[in-house]
Amino acid sequence: MFANFGTKVTIFEAAPQFLPREDRDIAQAITRILQEKGVELILNANVQAVSSKEGAVQVETPEGAHLVDALLVASGRKPATAGLQLQNAGVAVNERGGIIVDDYLRTSADNIWAMGDVTGGLQFTYVSLDDFRIVRDGLLGDGKRSTRDRQNVPYSVFMTPPLSRVG
Repeated sequence: MFANFGTKVTIFEAAPQFLPREDRDIAQAITRILQEKGVELILNANVQAVSSKEGAVQVETPEGAHLVDALLVASGRKPATAGLQLQNAGVAVNERGGIIVDDYLRTSADNIWAMGDVTGGLQFTYVSLDDFRIVRDGLLGDGKRSTRDRQNVPYSVFMTPPLSRVG
């Protein structure tokens, strides 16, 4: 998005491929499009340190230092469960604060389910919608639907051009 407004953009990607979870041909096409917009992609960029330097930001990677005007860190989201006192209800959480659930989205506490971003899994709208369907089936249906049945759940990466996928 920033590149569309004329900003020089550099992406530091720790993986050897941009968009490593996507099919290789899709990732390569998106990479080409971004590079045509002037976006610099630095792959295998294990950022080791970030510091202020002369009014700028210095990003240290094994390949060397990169001086930039500003840094936007996109390292994923963490479930916002810290203030919920889940331990008082007997609900277990993992080290990132995600509520631990089974394949039916049941928590460690009887009669408590968790769904959507709070479980710390894939944080996409349509995964949350499918979570709702699983819980609804558990409460009002035959209780057979589970996360193991998940196939072809669509999701989108909001970029230019947009990237959407089913499956």
